[in-house]
Amino acid sequence: MKKILIILILISIVGCRNDQQKADQATKFKIADTLTITNPSNNHFMSFNSMVSGDTLIQMNYANRNGFNLFNLKNKNFIREINLENGGPNGVGLTQAFYYKSMDSLYLFNQTQIVQIDDNKQITKIFDVKGDYDKLWYPINVSNGAEAFTFDNKLFFGKNDFEKMTSNRYYQADLLMSFDLTTKERKQYNINFPDTYLDKCWQMNQADFSYAKHLNDTGKVVFSFCANENLFIFDITKNKITSVKKLDYPDIDEIESINCEDTKYPSRERQHYLEQPNFKYLIADKHRNVYYRLIKKEINEADAAKYKNQTRKALYRSDYILQVLDQEFQPIAQQELKSPNFLVHDFFVAKDGLYISLNNPLKADFDENTLTYAKFNLKY
Repeated sequence: MKKILIILILISIVGCRNDQQKADQATKFKIADTLTITNPSNNHFMSFNSMVSGDTLIQMNYANRNGFNLFNLKNKNFIREINLENGGPNGVGLTQAFYYKSMDSLYLFNQTQIVQIDDNKQITKIFDVKGDYDKLWYPINVSNGAEAFTFDNKLFFGKNDFEKMTSNRYYQADLLMSFDLTTKERKQYNINFPDTYLDKCWQMNQADFSYAKHLNDTGKVVFSFCANENLFIFDITKNKITSVKKLDYPDIDEIESINCEDTKYPSRERQHYLEQPNFKYLIADKHRNVYYRLIKKEINEADAAKYKNQTRKALYRSDYILQVLDQEFQPIAQQELKSPNFLVHDFFVAKDGLYISLNNPLKADFDENTLTYAKFNLKY
């Protein structure tokens, strides 16, 4: 009887400690400040492609597909706009994303090329992405949560195969690519979707991935797949996955694939996406030596059915969990982000914290003339 009593006491203590740990995590991570900048008249209310250099925020302008805006984070003001020609002798094509190395080395990703320009908007190099890989076009995966990066004089970026997401060939395609910045040598890397994707159909936003440079090893990349809870550590030099970090999410149900027939109907696909949780973005923060993971929460079936015909606005309705992982990928804090208060697709990391947009167009007081971000900061 005494042994049973002791065991019950120990279980109670462990349970209390776990509850306390959860409470500690919730209090470590709070909104520290709000950044508000006047939005230029010809700018979009959000950006899917942002980078920070020092105190300068560089964002792609999705109202003007070949335009970029520079903002000063310290002074909270607009610096200037960069507009580029699409066609003609100085044209860079229709830009989809960018990588900022310096003002003299801005890399622009169009549909089939990477175009390097200098500070005078002059083209200095062109890298052919389309190439001769099975004569397929490879869409670029460079965006918030999937920034291009450089290592060993190579420019790395994500890519997708030109196949439907109902195909094993798509799930088994190489997802990382690089160009040598001097020789233009191109290479693809042996990182693919996890085997859990095979022989199933997935909605478009489920058959996607996010990646970030490893905080402790510049030769490694951490991959996160939208329908898989684990993180995959890929070694560039060895061209293989060297470890899998298994993460436990007891509050998240198993993520379901979609009925293959439903992939023919956008509204059904949208409803399925809303009903499922999703490991949407992975972000590395070198200033605080942590990773952030933005996890979409599911919406109940009745509400998902109600929102399924709202096209893009349906994607702004989900609540998210903002999870913080230490450099060993252990959870140390988290914060719930409720819709419509946040627009989680627009974010960036700066020296003083993680910034997430508050410009959700579903808000009653939404103002497209102002860019507003909540700044999150860790407090140990």
